[in-house]
Amino acid sequence: MNRNLILLLLIVVLKINAQSESVLNWNENQKLKVLDFQAKPDVVSKGQAQTTYKIEIYPQNVMVDEKDRIKDYEKLTVFAQFYKKESWFKKVTDEIKLLSHEQLHFDIAELFARKIRQRFNELKAVKESRFNVYLSEYKKIWIACRRFQRLYDEETTHGFNRGANGLWKAKVDKMMKQLERFK
Repeated sequence: MNRNLILLLLIVVLKINAQSESVLNWNENQKLKVLDFQAKPDVVSKGQAQTTYKIEIYPQNVMVDEKDRIKDYEKLTVFAQFYKKESWFKKVTDEIKLLSHEQLHFDIAELFARKIRQRFNELKAVKESRFNVYLSEYKKIWIACRRFQRLYDEETTHGFNRGANGLWKAKVDKMMKQLERFK
């Protein structure tokens, strides 16, 4: 095998491995831990933690032709991902309460990833293959996710209101169950 090709493959494998160690895909059986928050805490922030997440479209490098058609559009999906190196956590007396609040932020990201998967499935069912249609739907649901996340923080006072946290957890759990088939 060509030496340059071996070097290129090694670089790709190392890059994939490094990303997998710093990014978590949402998983109902894997809850966030304090050690997952690897960024230095923002000392200026009044917040006690920050969960950095993204709803990532896969495959990441879709092929789009000159007519805006996605090659293999049937494979298009999304994943809710937690970014360890951009998320931080301050030392607090009640880590369990704070982790629970931050976990629900990640769960909300998965909820909206399911909404996107649902919408993508509807588009695939009618054989829609235009990139801009998928991107437009993604953006609409992403904006709704951001609004929902802000409302969650406002109504729970960033996790300090235990009663509101419990209500939000029940609400999100119910919504997730309704979209279970888009897991």
